[in-house]
Amino acid sequence: QLDMGGRGWRVPVMVGAGVAAAGLALWSLNRIRQGRLPLKWEEVGTVEALIMYPVKSGGGYTVPWGLVTSYGLEVDSVVDRSFVVMLMEAAKPTHVTNGMAPMLCTIIPTVKNNVLTLTPLQGDPMHVDIKRPLKGEPAKFIVKGDPVSGWDMGDEVAQWLSELLYRDSESKPKVRLMYVGSKPEELGRPAKKPAIFQFPQFKKDDSIIYHDAAAFLLTTTSSLDDLNGRLSSPVTMRQLRPNIVVKGRPAWEEDEWAYVRIGDAVQLRTLKPRDACIRVNVDPTSGKRQPEVLDTLKKFRVLPMPEVLHKAWSQKPLFGLHMAMDVRGKISVGDKVFAVRRKPDWLL
Repeated sequence: QLDMGGRGWRVPVMVGAGVAAAGLALWSLNRIRQGRLPLKWEEVGTVEALIMYPVKSGGGYTVPWGLVTSYGLEVDSVVDRSFVVMLMEAAKPTHVTNGMAPMLCTIIPTVKNNVLTLTPLQGDPMHVDIKRPLKGEPAKFIVKGDPVSGWDMGDEVAQWLSELLYRDSESKPKVRLMYVGSKPEELGRPAKKPAIFQFPQFKKDDSIIYHDAAAFLLTTTSSLDDLNGRLSSPVTMRQLRPNIVVKGRPAWEEDEWAYVRIGDAVQLRTLKPRDACIRVNVDPTSGKRQPEVLDTLKKFRVLPMPEVLHKAWSQKPLFGLHMAMDVRGKISVGDKVFAVRRKPDWLL
């Protein structure tokens, strides 16, 4: 067997046994999907933190509880990644990431009483009334290569963002803050299934707003501790940008979690491992880049097979799980977490 980063990602190398095990595991997966086999739940820890990122690539803030919905974590009637900053000067308007404008992740967006407050590292915050009437038709633009729509939140916040994000640039590119609105089901889109590999855990009704791939990202404190033990400058969990942080099991054990239940009812389904990009290098407390983070993950968090994924993950190593909602409900910090410890399909 090949072992990657401690527990998890153990890949059979004996061909005959591997094929037989793959067939049995795939048969079991299909039976579980059809409801013919019970899921064996095991307690794996507690919720250590819940983090909201109302603005895509913006900063995150912790919350004591949230509502798990099909589009992501919802707090104060706003769903995670409901806002996105758009660069309007391109031939096709596209979203701004903290890789393009590192200061974006230093802006902390919070929502209370239908007001979005954007708090920078320095200077006065910007307040945006998100309940004001949304006039006209939503604008069309591109997020992660997909056509999407959203409501323009006005000139004042657009000018504020342009000055802040490009303060060191002689030219100030024009940006706009877009909002999906209070009904994400009207403007949302399907979860983004990778083109290079058919992860079978995706379902047709898995949905996202302006997320990269999935409505939820789950990580564990022990995996961050292991990563930090390999770095010269430790990072915080907000730099890895999860929504749900679990405490209680050894590092990287989450690799084997096919389903997660939080509390008595809420259930999430693993879609695929989260492949990290250069955005995890940006320190949300300063906007400075730390190339060591991604470079270190590349040394020990790349699955050796299947080959097509190995090539992709050699540039985008793994940290956390992209997940979708199966059962809706409220979750809180301190809730018990349970998992089904079954090998996901992509390990076969």
